[in-house]
Amino acid sequence: MNREEIILRYQLSEDLLDAYLALGFQENNREDLELWMTLKQIGFDQNEMKTYMLLSKQAERTQGCRLKMLQKQRVKLLDEIHRGQACLDKVDYLKHMLQKERQLG
Repeated sequence: MNREEIILRYQLSEDLLDAYLALGFQENNREDLELWMTLKQIGFDQNEMKTYMLLSKQAERTQGCRLKMLQKQRVKLLDEIHRGQACLDKVDYLKHMLQKERQLG
């Protein structure tokens, strides 16, 4: 795959692809590219992505550190879900109040 095909296939910005390549990873390494994109999709910032990728190359020695990074991100995502659920609950309450008002009105 050439650069343009990679950008289209993985929906990468040029800056994100350049950051990946600057770490010494190759354009044709599908496994690393997919890990890079997964990290982006789960909400890692670019520095976290770089750190995780570099740690991943050290394999078993860094599993604990990588697990901590993933757990931290998981907690962050759950917090976002809970905040979103609280907002949905408020929307539902307001809808309920309007419907009740309409029935009484």
